[in-house]
Amino acid sequence: MPQMQEVTLATIERGAAVELFARELAKVTDNITDLMTGEGKRKIVLTFTFAPSMDRTSAQVEIKAESKLAPVAPHPAMVYIGKKNGRLGAFEADANQMDMFDGETGEVISAPNVTAFNQKEVI
Repeated sequence: MPQMQEVTLATIERGAAVELFARELAKVTDNITDLMTGEGKRKIVLTFTFAPSMDRTSAQVEIKAESKLAPVAPHPAMVYIGKKNGRLGAFEADANQMDMFDGETGEVISAPNVTAFNQKEVI
């Protein structure tokens, strides 16, 4: 008769619980380092379900691992509704707001009828 080995977390189903935990831990660490997720807590749950035999001399064991991850954090954005070429659309900039910077060079655009002033003179 083979020698009976007592079941431990490391030996049950030839290390399946340890392997399942390692998989879920990888998901948790990926989620933690993902800057798009929130700062909330993460959780790993190992579940062992035992179904005893009719004579109660053995039990079928199901091992399950799952992780509870932080969801992707919401990112608020503002869009402006306006018309372009006669069609309504959503835009990242207010169409009624005059551009302050040149889109290619990034330089300040001089606007007509706007007088530059010295801030020190205003104060």
